[in-house]
Amino acid sequence: MLTLALDASAGDATIAVFDGTHLLSATDTPLKDRRADPLLPAVVRALQDAGRAVKHVRRVVCGDGPGGFTALRLAGATAKGIVRGTGAEFWVTPSLALVAAAAEPPLTPGEYLTLLDARREECYAARVIVAADGCITHCDDPRRMTRDAALEYAMIHRLSCIGPDETAPLRPHARGLGRLTWHGGLVRRADPAQWEPDYGRLAEAQVRWEATHQRALQPDAGR
Repeated sequence: MLTLALDASAGDATIAVFDGTHLLSATDTPLKDRRADPLLPAVVRALQDAGRAVKHVRRVVCGDGPGGFTALRLAGATAKGIVRGTGAEFWVTPSLALVAAAAEPPLTPGEYLTLLDARREECYAARVIVAADGCITHCDDPRRMTRDAALEYAMIHRLSCIGPDETAPLRPHARGLGRLTWHGGLVRRADPAQWEPDYGRLAEAQVRWEATHQRALQPDAGR
């Protein structure tokens, strides 16, 4: 089954193409230019590098965050669009699991604390378990906490911290899908019509709106 994997939790978009569990191609692309959509052309190039086309995709797996609002939204929208256009299956996986899974060489077996910057002196954190074969068998639900609290948690539980800003500077990448176990809900099927990424926190625009209007913004507000 041709599988397209996408993740943009750490800002830049990452793309990987698999034939079953075999990695055919992998790339990344910056998302800094908001005037254009660099992601879909990068997806097309990744598929071309794999000798395939969008029409051949049978399954799309999207990293569902947490992470930067705009990048996650773009990756999610691109994944949904491909699913809608091809009839492919739609699956999602925690982006924090992709931090550990994408490590080259594979991480040694054990437990780690994956960390991603959440801004405002906070981070997103999740404990992951790496098996003897380098595959990720478990990822806790992500939590947002101060960096000091995350480091204290890691020290108490004797976990090595990994992430873009850690001593082991690992970034989430879609190629890590090849090291995720599919049982136990680590990779799960989702309804593209209902699914939204885990943004980790409210978007700045929503925070300002709610502060101005002194009430919560309803999901269908403004439609």
